Amino acid sequence: MEDRAFVLRFLLTYPFLYFFLSSLPIESFLAHLAPNNVKITEECTGSSILALLISVIVNTDRPISKRILGVVFVSLSVLGINLVRIWTVGLVYARNPEVAAFLHEVSFRIFVVLASVGVFLLWLRTP
Repeated sequence: MEDRAFVLRFLLTYPFLYFFLSSLPIESFLAHLAPNNVKITEECTGSSILALLISVIVNTDRPISKRILGVVFVSLSVLGINLVRIWTVGLVYARNPEVAAFLHEVSFRIFVVLASVGVFLLWLRTP
């Protein structure tokens, strides 16, 4: 029964968080920090993976202080990882657009997801 309650809470939380995060000016914030040759779109912000991880964190049965720390830790980590990804694509694009396209479309998407899951698992391991 607890698993069903968690899933229901998650399904109610995720769309709200995704809508909320998508409405924040993350795009313009990243655009100011990105190289000049990189165009930042809403998909570049990482708001979908961030909403997913935050939804899972806030719906766990950990103490509220741990959940708040988890949200802050995961948010800063995902935004930092994403910023490094954007900068790397911009720097590689200046030298080799074909390699940059592959990095952007394949490698870094996998990397961001795996790194985000790793950050979440690291948070789970903290006492």
